[in-house]
Parts: sequence; structure tokens; C-alpha cells
Amino acid sequence: MGLGRLQCLGLAAAGQAGLERALEILEEEIRICLGLLGVTSYSQLDASYVREAPAVTDPHVLSAFPLL
Repeated sequence: MGLGRLQCLGLAAAGQAGLERALEILEEEIRICLGLLGVTSYSQLDASYVREAPAVTDPHVLSAFPLL
């Protein structure tokens, strides 16, 4: 949920070139996150990398992802 927004913004901002750049940025961010976790591929990820975290704020109708 929410990943389509990135592509839409890139496409709206600069057409195909913007979409391609947005996906390049997403790919680089994923590589950085995997590196920070100490893994080199998705296959190395397992449930031990998932932790429950408390909500920073309560969701409301103006939230990016309202849960009402």
C-alpha cells in the first residue's frame, strides 16, 4: 500500500523520464536499506528482521494512509 504514489508523482512531474528516475531512486533506497541490515539479497531476509513499533501519531482523515 502506498508504493503507487511514488510512480504517479514521478510520471506527473516529468513523464516517462520522471517515472524512470523515481524507480531508480527507489531501487537505490532498497539497496541502502539492505546494506544497513547487513544483507546483500532479499533471500537473506527472514522474520527476524521484522519488529513491531508503536505508532508515532494516531491516524486521522488527513493522514497519508488513513485507517478510519
